[in-house]
Amino acid sequence: MTNILLSRKSKLLEENTKKIVSSYIKKDDKVVILGFSFFEKEIDSNEKWQETYGKNSKYYNEMETIFINLGVKKENISWINYYDENIEQMKKTINESNILYLPGGAPDEMMERIHEKELTTDLENFKGLVIGSSAGAMIQFNYFHISKDNDYQAFNISDGLGYIHNFSIEVHFRRKKKQKSGIKKAVKLFNRDLYTLPDSGMIIVSEYGITLYDGAELYYQRGKKIGK
Repeated sequence: MTNILLSRKSKLLEENTKKIVSSYIKKDDKVVILGFSFFEKEIDSNEKWQETYGKNSKYYNEMETIFINLGVKKENISWINYYDENIEQMKKTINESNILYLPGGAPDEMMERIHEKELTTDLENFKGLVIGSSAGAMIQFNYFHISKDNDYQAFNISDGLGYIHNFSIEVHFRRKKKQKSGIKKAVKLFNRDLYTLPDSGMIIVSEYGITLYDGAELYYQRGKKIGK
């Protein structure tokens, strides 16, 4: 398994990033995009989901452009709609895919929906390439923290999919006081290293180890702050 962690999906459109990420992709690979990460306060119906993620929506077109640019065939890009009642079809799509994309949004709500639709085991057992931006990067860990920000009024922790166990991340890192406070709490709670991931950065976790790109850095190591 290879895990790609991003703060922004637009990072995948950069030429250098394209060269790196496309090396993990085969021409006949199938991609599944899990459309579960929305905030309920913004999307509370299938109609609103379709407006945001449905065919010909801005987000849909952006994701299609990204994966075609990475070498995936248009017909091999699939979406899973949270409001689809056919859970068995959701599982089938996941199990037939080689690449799993986890969008940004609300990581805790995303995990709640995964549990609700009984997709936890299928996703935990996924062995292909996993790419996630923001919330989609966070839920790749066995557990994760959410620092206080405009969407979350308090520090929070949640369970994830368990692909990564040996470190934590802070996405959208801008060296804000709220982020630094959240990082300190996470390091004490989880007792593991923490990497910061700015909007420009990328982290790839593979059998060869952890590789950092474009500003991503090791911020806490063995409980001690070493980042800038």
